[in-house]
Amino acid sequence: MALAGLGAACLAVRPAKSLFRLERATDRYLGRLDRRIASLQASTRRTDRDVVVATVVMESLNTWANFNRSLWLSSVAGAKTTSGRAVSVRRGVHGRPQSDAIHLAIVLIRKPPRLKIPANRSWKRREEPAWHDPATIRRLAKKVRATNLDAIELGLDLTSNVFADLPQMRNFFAHRNENSIRVARAAAPRNGVSALLTPAEALLELPYGSGPSLVRQWISDLRLAVDLMCE
Repeated sequence: MALAGLGAACLAVRPAKSLFRLERATDRYLGRLDRRIASLQASTRRTDRDVVVATVVMESLNTWANFNRSLWLSSVAGAKTTSGRAVSVRRGVHGRPQSDAIHLAIVLIRKPPRLKIPANRSWKRREEPAWHDPATIRRLAKKVRATNLDAIELGLDLTSNVFADLPQMRNFFAHRNENSIRVARAAAPRNGVSALLTPAEALLELPYGSGPSLVRQWISDLRLAVDLMCE
């Protein structure tokens, strides 16, 4: 069952001149994922439901990672925040082209001499930092003394398990092995749902018996984090 209404590609990862545009694009995409989960019916076949949940989880993490990558590129390029202030970074970094900004991110996170730098600085995407990890964008912003560091930290300091547990759920749906299911089930009690449920069932449960489902709460937390980080 395809995830109706959603293309295979998620959020673009180009630098934005305005973080307002980045925030709006990210929020729109996460909103579409949220509405897809909300549209599931009790009569939906289990296999179809599980496909939707798995796809939404993986797309949510991809969107979050792509947002952080674009936020880094946009900050280096001097984008304006949603409050209208241009981001500045330390001398020698500001205004560098996208390829240089990616090279700098890799060097700052992975560090020479352990790092073998290609002669043409042409990095593969898999060699880039783990953009879904909040520590990556936080560390980069600190390293270059970005003026939007406070906003970034405000978004990352939300009281939510989404940053730690969404990747675990994504790994389960991507690999479905003994270790990934063990880790995914261990995340359930931390979020107020039973560890006896399958990961897909847990994500559709209401934490502590109230509010929206767990996966919808996580999407809401991501949307809030994105909003705060672009201010």
